[in-house]
Amino acid sequence: MIAWHGSPVLFDRFDAAKIGSQWRYGGANGYGIYLTDDRAAAETFAAATWLGRDNKGFLYEVEAPDGEYVNCDWLCSDQPEPVRSILLDGINGLGDGPTSRYWKFVINDAPQMAGYYSQIGMLLYFSRLNGTPLEPAIAACGYVGCKKWREGGSEFAVFNPSDLRILSVAEHERAN
Repeated sequence: MIAWHGSPVLFDRFDAAKIGSQWRYGGANGYGIYLTDDRAAAETFAAATWLGRDNKGFLYEVEAPDGEYVNCDWLCSDQPEPVRSILLDGINGLGDGPTSRYWKFVINDAPQMAGYYSQIGMLLYFSRLNGTPLEPAIAACGYVGCKKWREGGSEFAVFNPSDLRILSVAEHERAN
């Protein structure tokens, strides 16, 4: 599948060490390289003016795997097996202390949150913070990443950067 990635940084390959380096939460839909099938959405990330940079960046055309993606628009309990069990075990694995109780509250409340975060995205994020990332177990079941519908298209987080191939890169300048 052809997808798009916008970045203020020029590079020749995706690097796992850079995942989450630009974002506070390291990804709203899993730990991975973020792509979209909406070119215009990728363009907004190319010229990352909110990072205090100028209006220039780079737009990458990327070949992404066509494989199975966890659907972050669904609740954990609505996922097919074995992903459902991995996610529900992940919730239990967060523990029972004050921080984990807060995390569980946020995960349970995620369906009511304003369209950006998903229940699965929050669980994956908190599991990484807890030192028990779930993405490796999900990938071992044959899933290549997570996806979520955004206005205009789908957003994908591909777990393994080596599954991606850059087809082209173009300098992008945001219109004022």
